Amino acid sequence: MVGIGTSDVNLDKFRHTFCSLLGKDEDSWGLSYTGLLQHKGERSNFSTRFGQGSIIGVHLDTWHGTLTFFKNRKCIGLAATKLQNKRVYPMVCSTAAKSSMKIIRSCATPTSLQYLCCYRLRQLLPDYVDTLEVLPLPPGLKQILHNKLGWVLSMNCGSLQSSSSSSSSSSSSSTSSGSDSDSSCGSDAEACHRKRCRWRT
Repeated sequence: MVGIGTSDVNLDKFRHTFCSLLGKDEDSWGLSYTGLLQHKGERSNFSTRFGQGSIIGVHLDTWHGTLTFFKNRKCIGLAATKLQNKRVYPMVCSTAAKSSMKIIRSCATPTSLQYLCCYRLRQLLPDYVDTLEVLPLPPGLKQILHNKLGWVLSMNCGSLQSSSSSSSSSSSSSTSSGSDSDSSCGSDAEACHRKRCRWRT
């Protein structure tokens, strides 16, 4: 599983149990390799299965309080809302034998005009693998943007038609070579409002 959780998650409670740990309580949210999303012990169908070679992305927007998941750098939906003012951490877990996960990228980006402009450029040029390659910018500026916000300018927004703006984000990324996966820096959570899961509070 891959997801997020607060420092209040009880990691010892199920240490002798084979179960999907993330999302068992109200302090964590988890996406299983089976495509099931879990929170407060409640499960819902969220995506298709994923496994070896999959890249699972987690985008936490602390400004809007949203959690979004990506699979192979494509948005698969908004998983949670109302996460403002919560201190959470990226988490992964697996009970499968010989499974492994690798972090590809972990980054945090504050809300800024530069970030919002880069995201908007990516929305306007969704068919290019890397937006910077087609922008007529000076080499020095391209290098700065690549180093600071390259993940925004190269992320895959799919064919989403909604226009929205993201803000403060923290992400963690990895690729799986087992049954459960980890994450990759993603895009704006609101751009995935076409698919939402709302938890009962």
